[in-house]
Amino acid sequence: MKALRVFGKWWLSLIGLSTIAIFSTLMNAYAQSDSIVRAYIQRWAPLAMQEMRRTGIPASIKLAQAILESAAGTSWLARTANNHFGIKCHGWPGPGVYKDDDKPNECFRKYPSADSSFRDHSHFLRTRKRYAFLFNYSPLDYKKWAYGLKQAGYATNPHYPQKLITIIERYNLARWDTLALMGHDTLFVRHQHKPPEQQDKPGSKLTHPQPEQCWQDTSINAVRAIVLHCPVPLREIAERKRIPLSRLQKWNDHLPEATLWQIGIVYLQPKRKRSLTHQFYVTRGGETPAEVAQRFGIRLNALAHLNGWTTLPKRLHATDTVCLRPACARRRLSLNTPTTPRQPPEYAPLEPDWAYLSRVPCQFIEHRVHTGETLTGIAQHYRIPLKWLYSVNPALSEVQPQQPLTPGIVVVIPLPLTDTSPEAEPELPF
Repeated sequence: MKALRVFGKWWLSLIGLSTIAIFSTLMNAYAQSDSIVRAYIQRWAPLAMQEMRRTGIPASIKLAQAILESAAGTSWLARTANNHFGIKCHGWPGPGVYKDDDKPNECFRKYPSADSSFRDHSHFLRTRKRYAFLFNYSPLDYKKWAYGLKQAGYATNPHYPQKLITIIERYNLARWDTLALMGHDTLFVRHQHKPPEQQDKPGSKLTHPQPEQCWQDTSINAVRAIVLHCPVPLREIAERKRIPLSRLQKWNDHLPEATLWQIGIVYLQPKRKRSLTHQFYVTRGGETPAEVAQRFGIRLNALAHLNGWTTLPKRLHATDTVCLRPACARRRLSLNTPTTPRQPPEYAPLEPDWAYLSRVPCQFIEHRVHTGETLTGIAQHYRIPLKWLYSVNPALSEVQPQQPLTPGIVVVIPLPLTDTSPEAEPELPF
């Protein structure tokens, strides 16, 4: 019996050690995989933002698809053919590689570089009619885009939208959409891109970014700041920028590190009490006051004072108007005032103006049409070019500017984050 008890203890100890070893191995593998994904995002986010500004495809969707389709650049197709999106030949005039997929020995496009794959993905979605309806969605609504890609037949996996959404939310990819629309897509280009002969070689390994590679210096609201694109402890930023940690925390409203990483902006000077360039901001929904304050370089308590918040709301609703300057606060009237259409000019067909619109940082909101409203009246109300409405609302391409719209339908409004006309500020939507 004594020998049996000793054997039993030895056996239980062996099982415990084996379990710990297996768990440790799994955790190490998970950490390594997570590091590869974050390095992949850090490497390709600048190009995804540039493509979003050029074509309107959300950077979050492009990055999530690339991560899923190429296993963050480690799949055979990505290493052999620089194909990061699993796009098949389908009349492709260039070279291809063959592998089994839905059918045996299918042809997949081969690219000279991964950059080419990212740009061809944009061209593929923009030129295929079955994806045309996607561009009627807000570029900030990644969930609609994820389900729309499945609806259009991009992938056969029934859980494809959920997988994309999980990746976007796990790695907070949606913030790249906001940065792109705010015009920050060029901040990373000089730092990230290497000469063609040094990049995108099939089989090249991704390296974990150094702390200095995890941010880019910029200025927001005439305040020095850094835009983060991988997590860095606030203490390390303070040490490298030679700023006392207590001051850095104060200048960023004592927000938790996790919140600052999620927002992606850390200020290196005291923020201002008002915006120098924007009267107001129309929220897309789900944002926090802290996120708006960081995005526009305004102190959180000053933002609360401008908007009459005695207690900060946990989340802001979609299309809420947040005042960023005292003039906006003074002009605050009752919300949901119907637009009064003005007499439209004589009808002349207008072509979409995506080429110009993609160069202007915008936020996208939804405008629900009231009785008697026209596209001309809506454009005049928001003080934006009429072409912009046709650019982001392809479903209305056959509607004349002075033709009354169907009440209740939603029109996507691209509101510029910089003044489009130097003579006047944009009109408040209330």
